[in-house]
Amino acid sequence: MNSYHLAEDIKLYTVTAKSFPEGVQTAFEHLHSLTSKYEAIAYYGISQAKAHGGITYKAAVALKEPATVIPELETYTLQAGQYRGREILNFRDRIAGIGNVFQELIQHPDIDKNGCCVEVYYNDTDVRCMVKIEEPAAMNK
Repeated sequence: MNSYHLAEDIKLYTVTAKSFPEGVQTAFEHLHSLTSKYEAIAYYGISQAKAHGGITYKAAVALKEPATVIPELETYTLQAGQYRGREILNFRDRIAGIGNVFQELIQHPDIDKNGCCVEVYYNDTDVRCMVKIEEPAAMNK
């Protein structure tokens, strides 16, 4: 397990998958079609549990020069702070490993209960899986 620090919030442009996990690839394809004229820094997957079961998944991108508005896309702010996670090299050979890492990460008692699971696709073959850790002051409330 590794610790990661995001020094500042990251603005992401997102497409919400119609289903999970079946709709994830289609969401990324749609995202690529809408942002291909922009320079991407990294691609992200953002997932959160729904109140009554299931998962909401957003395919996302951080752009080198963020636009104010891109039609058809929502924005999401990935919060600055401390994260715990693990990298998966050659993730395409280990897709199921992503879910396994998140199942392990969400078992820790210090995760932010209002946070999300974050996949950072920082190159074509590797992914960093992360969950936000609660700030110490928030844990004592």
